Amino acid sequence: MERIRREVSQALTRYLPGQCAVALFKCVNWLCCCGSLGSLEDALGGGNNGMTLRVLVIGLDQSGKTALVTRLQAGVAGLMGGQIPEYVPTEGFQVQTVMKDGHTIEFWEIGGSKDYRSLWELQTEEKNAVIFVMNKSRQQEAKDALINFRQRVPDIPVVAVFVVYETGDSLAVELDRDVEVVPVTLGSPQSMSLVWRTVIDVANV
Repeated sequence: MERIRREVSQALTRYLPGQCAVALFKCVNWLCCCGSLGSLEDALGGGNNGMTLRVLVIGLDQSGKTALVTRLQAGVAGLMGGQIPEYVPTEGFQVQTVMKDGHTIEFWEIGGSKDYRSLWELQTEEKNAVIFVMNKSRQQEAKDALINFRQRVPDIPVVAVFVVYETGDSLAVELDRDVEVVPVTLGSPQSMSLVWRTVIDVANV
């Protein structure tokens, strides 16, 4: 039974997004095994040793927030590769769950247009860390938005993710020293693992 439980859980998390994997595992568990398989996190070996984090993902509109979270999910599932697809700008909120090494991270993404920036600080409640996404465009505007956000919410850890789309893209503005800056290439599994480890580290897990 233990071997079956582990194989089912690994197959689901490899090929499905986090929330879909959890839902399907619950269905299989109760329909076929009367609940004896426990939770998906237990089956993956996390159990009580795993952590669940809530991370707020913010940044200017078209900075790469949705692309980053989507590629993070694909990278953890081992499904990286291919061209980076086009993404529709986030209107309001969207939440994606990623599970790895017994840990679960809920990425709470909020739109980056001016209408939504005033809501950023309100969404930090019960969040463990913030990812602020930037790219080569509008860097001074992004820096100003980050400074304004940190003045209003000074205590939450912030990771600034600089998305590199082309060779030569670089961060041309200087951020505060206590903001961890992580340059990433969206098609790179190594970059996705670096973001994952950095978020866990700054959240003091």
